[in-house]
Amino acid sequence: LVNIQTDLKCNINVVHAEGWKRRDWFDATGCEWLDPSPNMRSLVQANIYPGPAQLEFTNVSVGRGTATPFQLFGAPWLDHFKFVDALQAMNLPGIGFVPRTFKPAASKFAGDECKGVELIVTNRETFLPVQTGVAMAIALRKVAPRQWEMARWQTLLCHKETFDAVEQGARLQDVVKLWEPALQKFKNDRKNVLLYR
Repeated sequence: LVNIQTDLKCNINVVHAEGWKRRDWFDATGCEWLDPSPNMRSLVQANIYPGPAQLEFTNVSVGRGTATPFQLFGAPWLDHFKFVDALQAMNLPGIGFVPRTFKPAASKFAGDECKGVELIVTNRETFLPVQTGVAMAIALRKVAPRQWEMARWQTLLCHKETFDAVEQGARLQDVVKLWEPALQKFKNDRKNVLLYR
């Protein structure tokens, strides 16, 4: 797609995977899971990752230094019960949140008790990880506006319109609408270069 859009004229040779369909999950392949990163130890974590990981440059723990990175999220200053209530009020598809305390052995807040949530995927077909991460930002802004240092969220988010909308107190559905034109354009642009249907 980049080759076409930028007129790079690179000679690209792609080796296709046999028998794989776009709708297939990794666990349907029969292949052994190999950690793509020391902190991504399961398919569940790989699925959840784009949600909480977008917030990890801020003053929160995304569970690094625990047995289940990205499935745990919190901070010593967070009221985890209010946080869960704020998240559940948004009726996010395919994901549930359970109040949890945890103590990372490494990384951010190592050795400190964090109050937060365990993310539990209830339906991986309907779960929207990026939208969930933005919902977590909205919930943080609502329940801990003075404690959560949101400025560094933009480091990984890289979308000023979303950042500004959350900072100004927008609802999740209004934030998601900001993405629709660019997302639709991308879907149209990629149609002719998708390798797997």
